[in-house]
Amino acid sequence: MDGLVEIDLTWEPHVIKTNEKITFIYQTYDPFTNSNIDKMKYDLILIQNGEEIFRDKGLTSIGGDYRNYVFEEPGSLEIRFENIESGGTSGIESSLREPVEDLSLRLLKFTAMVYENPDKLTPDIVIQPAKRLELQYEILVAIIVIPGALAVIAIITMVFGKGKKTK
Repeated sequence: MDGLVEIDLTWEPHVIKTNEKITFIYQTYDPFTNSNIDKMKYDLILIQNGEEIFRDKGLTSIGGDYRNYVFEEPGSLEIRFENIESGGTSGIESSLREPVEDLSLRLLKFTAMVYENPDKLTPDIVIQPAKRLELQYEILVAIIVIPGALAVIAIITMVFGKGKKTK
């Protein structure tokens, strides 16, 4: 690691068990200024028992991000952040630092254990918050469009209905 990025990683719940939703929460910092790094691109990789089980590209907006995951197997876990680069105004590519040509130097690793969960036999379906937000907007559109269409139909019926009755 080139020492230009610090990541504060935590997860909820604190004990990682199989078949439970785990939320990985992380904040990114510039260690020289102790400020958050905005618009940082990264790859998040989960390696369990020596095998890659998850990979996702991410972009922090205000110095942090999170991911949800449900583990199916117990065992050792390595959490990696790779290909870290900043396109924001603060942090690792500021005017004080030259960009690194080899992004493999920007690699952070964390380790943990996934324990067998004796209580749950089947995993819950994990729904990300963005999907719930989409559903709310669809309902909002229906709530506005349907009454609007009914109002237009009522006005047209009133206007053309009066003309037919007067003859």
